[in-house]
Amino acid sequence: MTRNLPRRLLTALLVLLMTSAGAGSAFAFGSEEDGPVIPEVNNDLQTGEYEGCQVFRSSTTYGLSCGSSVGGDPETNKEILDKDKYPECWYEDPPFDPPAPPEDAKPNGRYVIERCIDNLGDLEKDDGAMPDDIRATLELKYVYDVLHLTDNQKRLVEKLALTKNRIPEPILTVQPSEDPRVGADSLFTLADDDIEAETVQAGGVYIRAVAQVLNVEPVGVGRDQIRCAVNKETMAEFADGDTPLIRNTSCWYRYTSSSAGQEDNEYRAKATAYWQVQVSVDGKKWTNFEDPISKEAIVPITVREVQTQVVP
Repeated sequence: MTRNLPRRLLTALLVLLMTSAGAGSAFAFGSEEDGPVIPEVNNDLQTGEYEGCQVFRSSTTYGLSCGSSVGGDPETNKEILDKDKYPECWYEDPPFDPPAPPEDAKPNGRYVIERCIDNLGDLEKDDGAMPDDIRATLELKYVYDVLHLTDNQKRLVEKLALTKNRIPEPILTVQPSEDPRVGADSLFTLADDDIEAETVQAGGVYIRAVAQVLNVEPVGVGRDQIRCAVNKETMAEFADGDTPLIRNTSCWYRYTSSSAGQEDNEYRAKATAYWQVQVSVDGKKWTNFEDPISKEAIVPITVREVQTQVVP
């Protein structure tokens, strides 16, 4: 079985958050030219087979289905189904936020994950086949019908349920002050949970999502940009004595004008985190999906003038 992950581009799932920002000059440490390269992303659903498991990732979720014999003595598929036939296909709710309906969609339609048994002929010939032997495809579809299953078929399908987890939105923090002062060096980081999402496992296969690059537009979309690689060192909390010279691989920015006069007197900073979903058979050596994905958020930031005291 191949470890390559074939591309199935089905539908775009990420809505870009675009917000205009006011003018303001600034100086950035780690300029656009100095930071890591922004990867080419593909936020469409991608699926593939890896070590006998069906794996997938969207712009919001990743997971896998391997089949499992759960609880008590393992039952064969024939024992589970009794006298019922294998279900050729069935529908599941998408494990992510589906896109808008197609332009030509009729009323009462919905998005589903259609799963179909890919090795039906082999299974029907093997009375000893187990749930682990089922290879079920995974495809996002817009449908109007309902596929009915018998109780025995439902029992079998439940053993093929997706094990999944969500990729978090970027939560941008500004340090050492949440309200930066003009002329002060500000450090931009992501929370710990935004660096590596939880690893999930089924059937001896592991899948995880890892943030790789952070790009920040501190005064709004289309203005200055800073970016840095994402790791525990660059995303560490600010410590006394930290400066752009000491932590020169982190994301630093120095505002030279306040946010007064902007909408709500705030800059609308844009944070973009670039994630890679990976699979593994041992949790140590990882194989990437074909393309990274991006997650975006708009973050309001209040920048204040330095207060001076006039002494008569």
